[in-house]
Amino acid sequence: MENTKKTRSARSLILGGIVPVVIFTLVEEFFGTLWGLAAGMAFGVGEIVLEKRTQGRVDMITWVGNGILLCLGGVSLFTQEGIWFKLQPAILEAVTAVFLLGSVVIRRPFLNLLAQKQNMLADIPSNLQSILLERFSGLTVRLGIFFLFHAGLATWAALYWSTRAWALLKGVGFTVSLILYMLVEMLVMRKKLVRMIPLVLVFGFASVIYAEQHKTGKENYNDMGLAAERAGHLVDAKGLFKIACERSDYDGCVNLGRLEQKAGKLTEAKRLYKKACDQGVGTGCQNLGAIEEKAGDLQEAKRLFTISCNKGIWVGCSDLAYVEFRLGNFPEAEHLFKLSCAKGIDDGCFNLGLLQEKIGDSEGAVMSYKLLCDKGDIRGCFNLGLLKEKKGQVNEAKALYKSVCDKGLREGCRYASDLEASRQQLMHARRRYQGLCDKGGAEACFNLAGAEEKAGQKDTAKKLYRLACDKKYVESCTTLGDIAREEGKIDEARKLFTLACTQRESYGCNNLAVLLEQAGNISEAKRLYEIACRLGLGLGCDNLGVMAEKSGDMKEAKRLYQLACERQSGLGCNNWGLLEAKGRNLAEAKRLYSLSCEKGEGLGCYNFAVEMEKGGNPAEAKRFFQQACEKGVSEACAVVNNQP
Repeated sequence: MENTKKTRSARSLILGGIVPVVIFTLVEEFFGTLWGLAAGMAFGVGEIVLEKRTQGRVDMITWVGNGILLCLGGVSLFTQEGIWFKLQPAILEAVTAVFLLGSVVIRRPFLNLLAQKQNMLADIPSNLQSILLERFSGLTVRLGIFFLFHAGLATWAALYWSTRAWALLKGVGFTVSLILYMLVEMLVMRKKLVRMIPLVLVFGFASVIYAEQHKTGKENYNDMGLAAERAGHLVDAKGLFKIACERSDYDGCVNLGRLEQKAGKLTEAKRLYKKACDQGVGTGCQNLGAIEEKAGDLQEAKRLFTISCNKGIWVGCSDLAYVEFRLGNFPEAEHLFKLSCAKGIDDGCFNLGLLQEKIGDSEGAVMSYKLLCDKGDIRGCFNLGLLKEKKGQVNEAKALYKSVCDKGLREGCRYASDLEASRQQLMHARRRYQGLCDKGGAEACFNLAGAEEKAGQKDTAKKLYRLACDKKYVESCTTLGDIAREEGKIDEARKLFTLACTQRESYGCNNLAVLLEQAGNISEAKRLYEIACRLGLGLGCDNLGVMAEKSGDMKEAKRLYQLACERQSGLGCNNWGLLEAKGRNLAEAKRLYSLSCEKGEGLGCYNFAVEMEKGGNPAEAKRFFQQACEKGVSEACAVVNNQP
C-alpha cells in the first residue's frame, strides 16, 4: 500500500509537476505563447481529471505543477513585447528563487513540506527523518540559489547576448542544466560538495553559451523578427521587432508599425513610422505618407512621399506621383511615374500608362502597358488590349484579352467574348444592312457603320458615316463630327456639328456648344446648350447646370442637374449629388451617386465607391472602383491598382 502511494506521488511529481511545463516550453518554442499555454493547460487539466477519476482526489504536486504553468503562461502573456519579452525566463526564475528561499526564511522549506504532504518519509526511521528534512531544507536553499544565479544569467542573456544564444538558454538550457544539477546533487551529496554545484553548473553552461555567442556574432533582431513572421509566429515577431526598434534598428520600428497597422492600431503604427522617418528611414516616411493620404491629407502625404523618394525608396516616388496626379500636377506626376517605372516599380508603369491616356499620349501609354505586359503583368496586357481595340487592331486586342483570361482575369474573358460577339454582329449587320445601304438607305448605312466601328473597322465605318451624313441622316453627321474631334480636326468637327444642329439634332447642338465654350464663346455656347436641353437631351441640361454653378447660381444649377438626371443623364445625377454633398446632405448625395452609376456614368460609380470606403465598406468600395475603372475613370483605375 505504501509503495503504491510512493509510486503515485512520483507519478504526480512527473506528470503534474514537470510534464505540463515541458510541453508548454516545447510548444511555445515552435508555435508561440498562446499555443504553448493551451497545450500545457490541456495536459494539466487532463492530469487533474485523470487523478480525480482514478484516485478520487488530486495530489498536491499536481496543483503545484499547474500553478507553475499558470504563472509561466501569465508572465509570457504579460511580457510578450520588447525587452520584457526576452526577460520572461529571468522573471519566472527570479520568482521561483524568491519563493524557495522565502520558504526557508519563514522556516517552512518548500521541499520539506512537499515531502511531508506526499508521505515520502513514511517508511524511514524517525531518527533519520530529521536528517533528511535537514538535507531537504539545504536542498531548498541550493535550488533557490541555482534559480537565482540562472535568473541573473537569463537577464544578462536578454540584454547582451545574441538571440540564438538567448533562445538556447531559454529553451533547452534551463531544463538541461536543472537535470544535470539534480544528478550531480545526488552523486556528490555524500562528499559534501553540494555547495559548489550551482556555481559549477551555471559557470559551465554560461561558458557554452558564451562560446555560442562568439561563434554566431551579433544577431539582427529585425531579421529574426521577419523570420518569425514568415513562420507565422506573430507574437514572437512583434517582440523581436520591438527589441530592434528599442535598440535603434529603425527598420524594426517600421515592421512593428506594419504589424500594429494590420491589427488596427493606427495611432501606434503612425508613432512608429514617424520614429523611423525622423531617423532617416525612407520606408517609415513612405508608410506614414500612405496613412496620411488615405486620411485625405494630401499635402502631408506629399511631403512624406517626397522624403521617401529622395532616399531612394522608389515605391515612395510612385506614391508621390499618384498624389501629384490627384492634385492635377500632371507633368510632375508623369516625371515621377517614369522614374519609378524605370526603377522596376510595376505600379509606376501602370499608373504612367493611365496618366498618358488621360493627357492624350496614346503612344506613350502603349509603350508603358507593353513594358508591363512583357513582364507578365496582366494589368498591362489588359489595358494594352483596350488601346489596341480603340485603334481598330481587333485581332491583337483579342489575343491580349485571351492571354489575361487564361491567367484568371475575368474581364479579359468578357472583353474577348464581346469582341467575338462584335465580329458575329458585324457579319449579321452586313447581311442585314449592306444591300439596303447600297440601295440608298441612309439609316441602313448608319447602322452598318456602327457595327463596323464596334468591330474595329474604323476606316470602313467613317466612309459609311460620311455616306449616311451626305444622305441627310443627321445623327451620322454628329457621329462623324465626334470622330473628327477625336482626331484633332476641330474645324471639320465644328462644321459637322453645325450641320446636325441646324437639323435640330440635340447631340449636334450640345457638341457644338462644347467646342464654342472651349474657344471662349460662352454666350453662344449657353444658347446652344439651351437648345439641346429643350430638345430633351439631359447632357445639354447638365452642361447648362455646370455654367450656372460656375456663376454661383446654385439654385438654378440644382434645377438643371435634376432635370438632366430625370432625362437619363448619369452625369447630371452625379453633379446633382456633388451639390447635395456640398450642402452636407450626404445621404441624398450617396443615393444620387448610386443612381448615376446605374445610368452608366463612371464618375457616379467612383464617387459612390468613395462613400462606401468612408462608410467602412471596403469590399463594396472596391467593386464600384472597379466599375468606374471599366467605364474609363482613370482615378478609379489608379485606386484599384493601389489596393491590396
